[in-house]
Amino acid sequence: MKRMICLILALLLLCPATYAAGDLKLILTATEANVGETATVTVEAKGAPVTCSYKVVLTYDDTVLKPQKVKNADSSGIFMDNIKATHEGKPAVNALSVDAAKAFEGDCKLFTVTFELLKEPADASGSPITVAYTEFYDYDLKALTPDIESCSIKVPAKNAETTPETDTPAVNDTPDTDTPDTDTPDTEEKPAEDKKPTGDWEIDEEKGEITHTKEDGTKEEYKGEISYDKDDKPTKIELTDKDGKPAGSLTVTEKEDGSIKVEEQELIENKEETERPIDDGGEEIAIIPWAWILPAAAILLIGGVVIILIIVKKHKKEEE
Repeated sequence: MKRMICLILALLLLCPATYAAGDLKLILTATEANVGETATVTVEAKGAPVTCSYKVVLTYDDTVLKPQKVKNADSSGIFMDNIKATHEGKPAVNALSVDAAKAFEGDCKLFTVTFELLKEPADASGSPITVAYTEFYDYDLKALTPDIESCSIKVPAKNAETTPETDTPAVNDTPDTDTPDTDTPDTEEKPAEDKKPTGDWEIDEEKGEITHTKEDGTKEEYKGEISYDKDDKPTKIELTDKDGKPAGSLTVTEKEDGSIKVEEQELIENKEETERPIDDGGEEIAIIPWAWILPAAAILLIGGVVIILIIVKKHKKEEE
C-alpha cells in the first residue's frame, strides 16, 4: 500500500499541473477587407497572470483566405511563426514565444496575422478564424487554459456605398444650371495627372529621411513625417525641405515585403528661387540701356563736333 501511494505521488510531481487561469482570455479581432485586399487579425491576451511562454494555432478556410505574414507585437525576444502549417489536416498558422525574459501580465497584444481575401465568404458573417490549439505556461511551468473568443474576416457592407449614390444626382442638378461650373472639374483633373510619382523614391522609415532621384539624375533630400492607419500601415508622408519648410506630401502603401511604395506625389516648388531671376532680370534690363546709351550719346556728340570742325575748315579754305 505504501509503495502504491509513493508511486502516485511521484507521478503527480512529474506531470505539470493544468488549471484554468482565472480571468485569462485569448481574444481575436479582425479588420474587414474586399476581395484582393488584406485583413489583419489581432491576437490579444486579457487578464493574464505572469506568463513566460505560449503557443497558438489558428485554422482558416484556405479557399477564401491566404496568410501573408505574422508580426510579433514585441520586436524583441524569441518568437517563431509558420504560415504554412497544418493542424489535424487543416491549413493553419502557428505562433510560438518561448522567451522567459519577455514574460507578460494583464492585458497584452501578442501578435497579428495578415490574410489576403481570395474570394467573398459564402456566409455573411465572414470567414472564421478558429483557435485550434493553445499552450500557455507561467513561471512554475503550470499550463494555463484561457477562455477563447474567435473572430471572422468580413467584407465591408455594400449598403453604405449605395446611399451616397442616391444623393449625388441632387448635387449634380445644381452645377447643371450654372454653365461656368462645368469648367472647374477640368481644372481639378489636371493636377491628378501630376500626382503620378516621378523618378525613384528612397524612404528610410526609421530615420524619417526621404531621397528623391529625379529623371534627370539630380537628387533632393527631404525629412518626412509618416502617418499610419489603424492597422499600423503607412498611408501618407508630409515632406519638409532642409530648411524645415513644407515641401509637399506623398501618398504611400506598404508592399508585401514591408517596404513603402509611393503611389502619388504632390511637391511644392520653391517660389523664392523662381522669382529672384525675374527681379534680377528686371534690374539688369533697367541698367543695361543706360550702360550703352550714355557712351553712344558721347560718341555721337564728339562725332558731330568733329564734323562741324571739318565743315568750318573747308568753308574757310574756299573763301581764301
